[in-house]
Amino acid sequence: MFEEIIGQKRALRILNNMSKRDFVQNLLFTGPAGVGKRTTALIFTRNLNCPDSGCGVCHICQRITKLNFPDLHLLTPIAPGEDRYDRSKEYMLGQTAPSLKQNEIINIDHVRDIITECHRPPVEGRRVVIIVHAHRMRYEAVSALLKVIEEQPHATTFIITSPQLSAVPDTIKSRCQIVRFNYLKEDEVFEVVKKKGLMTRTIVPGSPGETIRFFNSRYFQLTREIFLKTPLPERRIPSMIRKLRTREHDFRELIQNLLNWYQLLLYARLNPILISDDDIIEKVRKTKLQRIIRSIETLLKLNIAIDFHPNRNLLLFRMLRSLC
Repeated sequence: MFEEIIGQKRALRILNNMSKRDFVQNLLFTGPAGVGKRTTALIFTRNLNCPDSGCGVCHICQRITKLNFPDLHLLTPIAPGEDRYDRSKEYMLGQTAPSLKQNEIINIDHVRDIITECHRPPVEGRRVVIIVHAHRMRYEAVSALLKVIEEQPHATTFIITSPQLSAVPDTIKSRCQIVRFNYLKEDEVFEVVKKKGLMTRTIVPGSPGETIRFFNSRYFQLTREIFLKTPLPERRIPSMIRKLRTREHDFRELIQNLLNWYQLLLYARLNPILISDDDIIEKVRKTKLQRIIRSIETLLKLNIAIDFHPNRNLLLFRMLRSLC
């Protein structure tokens, strides 16, 4: 039933028992990013609707995989002016979900569309509404969603996912059964990324999704270059700033990639077994723990300030000077 899911045995045991019931209550999947919450939600939807308990090959399962099943509704954060249905294609089963951007939210109009659907009977089977990154719902969207969750329409189950349980409103949490997802073991992460065709000796510990997003990022090589060269001599910083300030760069994604490198450096400092990248291991030998932590703190602060600071050159200068 859940053969495609690697790890998460406790969560799968709970869902396996639930799928045998006539009534499935609303669920809240919570746990780290990139460990299989959305994938599990989609496979669970197949299990609830497939006559062969989620075979994965029948017409129903194939349509759910491609998000074409009429009783499956997927709600994801989008940027203003973006088409919700076009964006949802990036969350199809088998694809690694895209990185979340700062301006992507779930607003009340998106929720109202779902509420309208819930007032109608399901078309073919059990209706499942999957809300990805529920912590990105605006306050008014949460308020609109509450009533329909409380009254849970016939043959309808809401599956809400969020990496941050504390960011999900208590009013939502109290109306769902919480299913917790955990970080994966090292061999499990390698197994997942290998299935995705990614051959690497370096992983983001515990998270295959974050590993794949990181290595497929357009900034992977650029940020690796910065990471390995830092600390930069001050005379070289202006030329690096000019390289970073070209128009096509998305600063938030670039900073996130740099943050990933320094988090890997921290993992290597605390537990060298987690990292097998020789360049990272060599750098960690030369770097004190306090400097690594300070670099991570700098990047986290920059991630907040980059959209509002009037002088990006100054911010970038401070960043490049302070990175270890």
